Amino acid sequence: MGGVDVRDALASRFYLLSCDLAGERLTARAELGYALHAATLHELFHAGLLRNERGKPAVRRSCRTGDAAKDRFLTAIGRLPPRPWSWWIGRGLPAAVRLTGERLSDAGLVRHWSGRALLIFPTRRVQVLRPEVVADLRRRVHGVLQDGLPVQRIAWRDVAMVSLAAECRLRSVLSEQQCARHDARLRELRGHVGPVASALHEAELGRQAAAAVANRVGSGGAGGGGGGGC
Repeated sequence: MGGVDVRDALASRFYLLSCDLAGERLTARAELGYALHAATLHELFHAGLLRNERGKPAVRRSCRTGDAAKDRFLTAIGRLPPRPWSWWIGRGLPAAVRLTGERLSDAGLVRHWSGRALLIFPTRRVQVLRPEVVADLRRRVHGVLQDGLPVQRIAWRDVAMVSLAAECRLRSVLSEQQCARHDARLRELRGHVGPVASALHEAELGRQAAAAVANRVGSGGAGGGGGGGC
């Protein structure tokens, strides 16, 4: 499997798009972890290294990709009993965020350092060193959402970027208003992304349900659950 420019990898795109450029911080960490794993799994599926076997990923061809995250997935999926795509998406999320950030730092695209919020609370700062890369990604998101352009003529990574962001409600990429406005287009995109999009939707529903339970337990009251999708 040939190497991919760090800037073009789906996981890198999601990380960069989740950076608050003005505030120099990373946003939506919970959703971002899901998006990063879905991105890696989709790239492996698209490359023919994974296949969909009754709703579960299976290794079609084992090899070294040169990407540590992809190699870990291939090794683990080949070694463990079959599990649903959504299980793999929700596994080890904090490490995915940290490793993606380190990779972008090594490539000179971001800089991390420790600071303090309100001069008291420790916080992790993220500075995007190439903001024009983020601007280009946002232009691509806008282009994919336009109904007049056939999906088949759009780069597959651009299609996946928008579809997966919608499925995990990554608001740093797509706002709630954009999702509502482009609902039909997003449903069309999902059909071109394969099993990972549906699995990410399922994983996000599980995340929302778990968060709702935690909130009810923490508040001692009852609350309503959230919706799914974008």
